[in-house]
Amino acid sequence: MMPGGLSDTKPATPEVQQLVNQVKPQFESRANMNCVVFTAVVYKTQVVAGTMYFIKVCIYCRRERFGIK
Repeated sequence: MMPGGLSDTKPATPEVQQLVNQVKPQFESRANMNCVVFTAVVYKTQVVAGTMYFIKVCIYCRRERFGIK
């Protein structure tokens, strides 16, 4: 990986799911929805001044399906 570049896509780990669980209330509040499913699927990282995570999340809210990065 080049400095500042994105890593390869990796399957989500329990640690990544913990990060997703932390942002779930913010997403639900902003989207004005309660999500039944909010599961990390895959992720990439980028190291700049810290580590940034780009996470693909499977979301199911009230018969609507969303994907976020």
